[in-house]
Amino acid sequence: MPFQAGTWPIPKGRVKLPEPSTSDYIIPNSVNASSTLGSPADTSTEIILESFEQSNSWNIYSGTGTTITGTSYDSTAFVDGAYSLKVDFSDTADSSGYTVGVQNTLDLTDMSNLFAYMKAYGDGRIAIYDSSGNLVTMTNWIALSSTSFTRLDLDVSNLTGTYTVRIYVSGPDGSSGSVWFDKIGYNPPLHRPEKAIDNDTTTTWSPASTNPGEWISIDLGVPTICGGARVYWGANVPNAYRIQASIDAATWQDVYVSTTPPSANDWTEYSWPAVYTRYLRIIFDDPGTNQPEVAEFHYYSRIVERVAAEHGHGSGVERWKRGPRARRGFKKKREIDDDIKKHKRKSKVTTKELLQLIEKLKEYIDFKVPD
Repeated sequence: MPFQAGTWPIPKGRVKLPEPSTSDYIIPNSVNASSTLGSPADTSTEIILESFEQSNSWNIYSGTGTTITGTSYDSTAFVDGAYSLKVDFSDTADSSGYTVGVQNTLDLTDMSNLFAYMKAYGDGRIAIYDSSGNLVTMTNWIALSSTSFTRLDLDVSNLTGTYTVRIYVSGPDGSSGSVWFDKIGYNPPLHRPEKAIDNDTTTTWSPASTNPGEWISIDLGVPTICGGARVYWGANVPNAYRIQASIDAATWQDVYVSTTPPSANDWTEYSWPAVYTRYLRIIFDDPGTNQPEVAEFHYYSRIVERVAAEHGHGSGVERWKRGPRARRGFKKKREIDDDIKKHKRKSKVTTKELLQLIEKLKEYIDFKVPD
């Protein structure tokens, strides 16, 4: 059979996968989703964009009348690591005050909270600009310390796409001095997709909206024979949803359809005729009032038992295939049927005749289910 998109059905009646136990379910290594609820932020996780460990991917920014006189990496001043970026400046007396900062172009799609640490004599701010240079959002001015670092935070959970991020300090007119920058990073959304495969039912993924069509998918790694899944649902559950399978993550086939909500804060097990697939996904037809919460999404596949059953072993049932063995099997069964009909017409069946019929039945069973 040529390889094709979608899934390959496993012929019914040829095998019955055994009922899975909890340990039989497999936690996938990869997950994807249509979207992610951006807020709240996962404050337990920090993704560092720049720690200034003797390197700098950010551009130095200065305002009108402010001249950058030097940059260096200060190993005596830091938040988390061994260096901070030290920027020396000199400002002319132009009544505008000094402005010194760093800026970079970032994709904010998967960020929830952007943060930075600064040390200077003046006020600090984080500002976001679009591709046309228009201000999108910013923090209030935060009074900084010249002796210790101050953390600035900006909620960017509602922003998707690429923006210019500027982190800067403003201070008195005609000043000269230094500004330190350290540890720029972000907190990801709390309900991101990988929370659905972390083997922790207290953490969840949620989509960004309650629109029909939101989904979460898992990658089984390679095309796999799959006959079921289990999902731990959080407090919010969908009203209607489907589980789908796909070989290529492009063409999807329904393997399970539900028009009733699952139980909240509990496991639900699903089974279907085994399919050959690489991807599984849950897609919401009616997400409900609130974004559904998927805490865990595992799949079930027992390839060894499947192959054994295909060859007449294990708990599976194998039908006779066409050929000499099938013809012999049908002939034996027909002989037994004829004997039974003949005995039914008799008013009395002898012990010898009954024993002969039992022997034929035994031969037939031994033939059908070989050792």
